[in-house]
Amino acid sequence: MAVITAIAAIGSGIVVAAASILVAHENQQGENERVERRLDEEARGAARVLMSRFATTSSYASAALQADEYMSFRPEFAAAATTADVKLVMGRLSADEFVSVDRAMTDTTSFLSLFEVAGGRPLSADDRKRVQRWRHDLNAAEDALVAVADLSD
Repeated sequence: MAVITAIAAIGSGIVVAAASILVAHENQQGENERVERRLDEEARGAARVLMSRFATTSSYASAALQADEYMSFRPEFAAAATTADVKLVMGRLSADEFVSVDRAMTDTTSFLSLFEVAGGRPLSADDRKRVQRWRHDLNAAEDALVAVADLSD
């Protein structure tokens, strides 16, 4: 009788422990899903900020090509993205998309710096090629961000 009672106690202890482990696992899984949804939402917003930055810069590039001179640029019109924002976005891109967005970020920095010092200066033939390449890179990066920004429709 004592053996049966001991076996029953051990068996019920095992059941309680297994149920406790299962509940803890389900709670952790739910928390992980909440964190992932929050990170996806933050990445979506960050991708939209980058897209805005690239679109603004691309519109200045188009205006420069049309006017055939570097336009005066007001940097406050280009949305800023933090390093944390960029990390959230870049981790959700394919290798090709990563390269495209990285190139556009570099182009944007170069473009905005150049426009700041060269505002009003006519474009040379080399300048036109450079600005056209930048505009192409910016547009490609916007396309690369569409899925992360959840703007596919």
